[in-house]
Amino acid sequence: MGLKYLKNLIFCLVVFCVGTIVPVYGFTPGEHTALVIIDMQPVFISRGGHAEDSENQEKVQSVLRAQIKSIKRAEAAHIPIIFIEYEGEGETTDALKNEIKTYENVAFFKKSEDGMFDNNNSHKPELVKYLANRNIQTLIITGANGGAWGMKVSPGLCRIISV
Repeated sequence: MGLKYLKNLIFCLVVFCVGTIVPVYGFTPGEHTALVIIDMQPVFISRGGHAEDSENQEKVQSVLRAQIKSIKRAEAAHIPIIFIEYEGEGETTDALKNEIKTYENVAFFKKSEDGMFDNNNSHKPELVKYLANRNIQTLIITGANGGAWGMKVSPGLCRIISV
């Protein structure tokens, strides 16, 4: 199960940068697209309590607002929403989980390494199978630790977009 079926990887909202997913530099999600939200677990959002610093509080809220907007746009486009959670670090923040309560096209996956496609990630086969079974060719990726993910992917496979 390789990743060659993924034609496009779009990386947005990297490490607390704020943006939206539709359109991203002229890209509009199609039927073979999924929104992937990585590591939005409280332990990563709080960063050891630094999220409580007054200047960081607004950044965290901005990120959550942007991701909620992305979730709403993914729902409107009828595309899957995939949450990736670092194993042993808790669940995705309630602020995001509350937004998907009535949406049925949602999946949660764990990862045991920084990169969700890292060969050492013991949960990689589950994710790859899910993507292949749904013929998902484009991933719109957002999250708290997206930079770690991007560094684990072949530089020729994705393009990093600052929005």
